[in-house]
Amino acid sequence: MCTVRALNSISRALCRNHGLLTNASLLAAFNRHSSFGYCSKSDLQSKQELIYDLKKYPHLSENETHQLFDAFNRSLNEKLKLNSLSEECNPQTLDSLSAPLPITFNLAAYVDRSNTLKRLVDLGVDLYKVERSKEACEHILRLDFNKDIKPYISFLHDKGIPADKLGHFISEFPLVFSESTYNLQLRLDYLRSKHFTRNAIIKILTKHPRFLSKPIVDVDSSLGFVQNHFGFTGDEIRKITEKWPLIVEVPHQQLRVCHFSFKEEMGFEPKLMRKVMIKIPSVTVEGKNLSFFLD
Repeated sequence: MCTVRALNSISRALCRNHGLLTNASLLAAFNRHSSFGYCSKSDLQSKQELIYDLKKYPHLSENETHQLFDAFNRSLNEKLKLNSLSEECNPQTLDSLSAPLPITFNLAAYVDRSNTLKRLVDLGVDLYKVERSKEACEHILRLDFNKDIKPYISFLHDKGIPADKLGHFISEFPLVFSESTYNLQLRLDYLRSKHFTRNAIIKILTKHPRFLSKPIVDVDSSLGFVQNHFGFTGDEIRKITEKWPLIVEVPHQQLRVCHFSFKEEMGFEPKLMRKVMIKIPSVTVEGKNLSFFLD
């Protein structure tokens, strides 16, 4: 494109000074012999033909002819440099010279440039799930895999998360890297203090990774409300939590509505309520047909 600008400049000068040659005619003569792609073996022949074409304009002075010829020369040299660069540089080098990527939540656009994202993909992380959180995207793009992420992977694996489940865990809870391992450990310690077994904790975290994002006071409030409102024993509430960890996400008002429906609309006794909740704890939000429980 710089060659076109040079030719336009020369042409306009000639038209102003002599009024004899139009910009379009000069461009036509030049463009017949100068493509804006890669150079070919015919470039030298094109140069000779250009000189021949210029002779068709006898009103051009020798100096003006040389100006046009020099413009063609510069164009050819620029194209040769581009050819040389494309042959010597690998795609990664050329890519590094390109403009920075714009701010986006499409993490796939960064995979080729980010070793961290490559490693996460290799681990089985679904980037499209991470993209649901603007905060997670911005945070992860600033992290170094070995320095910032690897310690968390080791931590989770040490706590019992299987290697083949780590990708799923991070996909569902990408903000885990913004939590301190100290706080994560406190939340795990809370579950142990409530007599959840190691295997139960592993099941809870693999089924609902974001369980680990909830502050202890929120988890304690949720489980305590369910236990007291429905009259569950400690073993029963642990069984429900292990089977359906999302129970900690159900609003208290929704649980009250569920209890009212069981008692007032369906006539369930407390024992039957607990039986239904233990068998299908998700009934609190899914509104399942419970008629099959009635013998």
